[in-house]
Amino acid sequence: MTLEDDVVRLRPFEERDVPAIAAACQDPEIPRWTAVPSPYTEADARQWLESDEEESFAVVDKQSDELLGSIGSAAPTRESPRLVTGLRRRRGGVGWQRVHSCS
Repeated sequence: MTLEDDVVRLRPFEERDVPAIAAACQDPEIPRWTAVPSPYTEADARQWLESDEEESFAVVDKQSDELLGSIGSAAPTRESPRLVTGLRRRRGGVGWQRVHSCS
């Protein structure tokens, strides 16, 4: 499934995203506020893509397909649904955010 507007596209992650995932996770704020290991390697990115811990979509620039971030759900259960979002830090200083529970 793919969702898009005039600016971004949400699509399933693909193997070709591995280098961009690993690069984005070098931001020291990510392991500070999440369970992402540091250092984060391409092997870690591949393992994450193959895991079933999260159902995530890549948020990419519609024109260039540049990886901007991710959105998805982590370990969803009826008792504890969780929404997970993340944006790469870029020119505007936008960074990683993780929402741990939804009501």
